[in-house]
Amino acid sequence: MEANSGIIDKCLLNIRKDTTLRLPFRTGDFLIHSRIEDIFTSKLSIIDIWELRDKQSAILTNRVGDLPDWFQLHPSEVCDILAYKMLDKFNRGEYPSEPIDGLNIWSAIAGDRIIWIGN
Repeated sequence: MEANSGIIDKCLLNIRKDTTLRLPFRTGDFLIHSRIEDIFTSKLSIIDIWELRDKQSAILTNRVGDLPDWFQLHPSEVCDILAYKMLDKFNRGEYPSEPIDGLNIWSAIAGDRIIWIGN
């Protein structure tokens, strides 16, 4: 899909460093999570598409500090400095349970494009 800035900018949420978005939805809304394939093209890859309903909401974030208190990352979901922090927990005998299913929490990385279609 070739990125057409005239159309996409109207409904596009750009994810930057330290971004957290709290989004309320209505029936008929669609959210498209996309990412530019590489730095040399303007082609977007669609990562996922969601159809949404009234009273649904989502948190899109790349900030660990903005995750809800009840949500804990699993070792398979961390890298860099977070991996070292998790290793410290392991060394103290704190082991994680199974991965938590947080359906309304979506991880995004800087550079992602979120296209929100709806009223």
